Amino acid sequence: MKQTLKLGITLAAFAAISCTILAVVNNVTSPIIKKHALEKANTALTKIFPTADSFVAVEDISAGGNNEIDEYLENNVARLDSLHIAFQGDTVIGAVVQANGPTYTHTKIMVGINKNLILTGITILETSDTPGYGLLAKEPAFYKQFSNKDVSSPLVLGQNFDGISGATITSKGYENVINFSIFIGAQYLANNYGGAKLSEYTKH
Repeated sequence: MKQTLKLGITLAAFAAISCTILAVVNNVTSPIIKKHALEKANTALTKIFPTADSFVAVEDISAGGNNEIDEYLENNVARLDSLHIAFQGDTVIGAVVQANGPTYTHTKIMVGINKNLILTGITILETSDTPGYGLLAKEPAFYKQFSNKDVSSPLVLGQNFDGISGATITSKGYENVINFSIFIGAQYLANNYGGAKLSEYTKH
């Protein structure tokens, strides 16, 4: 009985010490992990919007009377991951949108747009599209065509951007998710920071 009690006390002591050590380690490492994650995110944002020197995340996109955005989010198959406002000094110069949506399978992208409805860049963050045609979207020949493109009117496959040869479904998927990102970023800038107004963007 005494041995069992002694063993239980020993195990409880070890458990308490272990929990304390884990708590201390977590308190030390958590800020470092968050800092590295923020630096990684800022590097990706700067790559898309190189003229910006800082970015601020939008926590509540619905705040401030953004009803058009709420409706667009509700009626589109694409989904918003994040929205960052791009600053140059104290001046808002654009936005960076991260979104995901169906292509041949599924894709996550990041899109930069300035207040004059010019794309600053696009990058493909993740895609589960099939090797071969589907993955050609990650090639510069595809995504670099969008840099410095005027998007005051929606992107239309075969009219104002070139799709991937032999991958029509993938190309149409990118058309939608990029247009979705453009609408979210541009509409938020127009509603809150005096950005240029968009023409009608289709809700898919």
